[in-house]
Amino acid sequence: MVKKLNTDKVWGSLVFFGLFLGLAVSYFVKKARFAGIESWPSVEAEIVASGNDILTFPIEGPWVAKSTSFDAGFVEFRYTVEEKSLVGRTATPDGGGLPYNPERKPWRAYYKPSDPGTAVLVPTPYQGTELLVWVVFSGVLAGAYLWFAFLSKFFMG
Repeated sequence: MVKKLNTDKVWGSLVFFGLFLGLAVSYFVKKARFAGIESWPSVEAEIVASGNDILTFPIEGPWVAKSTSFDAGFVEFRYTVEEKSLVGRTATPDGGGLPYNPERKPWRAYYKPSDPGTAVLVPTPYQGTELLVWVVFSGVLAGAYLWFAFLSKFFMG
C-alpha cells in the first residue's frame, strides 16, 4: 500500500522555513546596508520633526490586567550632500529614537558614500538584536518541525 503525502504538514514546514529564511535575509540586508558606518562622512543636519513620546496602552484579557509602554520615538531630519537636499528618518541603524542632546550641539547626518539617501544621526554599528532573536527562534521552530517530521514519518499520513 502506498502512503499519500500529507500536504498540510508539508505546507506547515514550508511556512516555518519561509519565515526563518525571510527574517535571515532581512537581517543580512540591513547588516550590509549599514556596513562600515563608523567611517561614513558627515554633514550638518537640521531636525525637521521629532518625538520621543512614551505611549502607554492598557492590556486586558483573561490573564492580564495591566498596561504596556513603548517608545514611539521618530525623527525626520534634512541634510545636504553635494548641493542636493535630502531627508532622513533613521536616528540609529537599529531604529532608535532621537538621542538626548542637552548641550544643544549641532546635529550631524552620517551618510553612506555610495548612497547619500541612506543616513543616520548616530553612527553606531547595526546590531539587529531583536531581529536576530526572531531569526534564531524561527530557525529553531523550523528545525524542530522538520526533525520531528522525519523522525515520525510526519509527512506520510
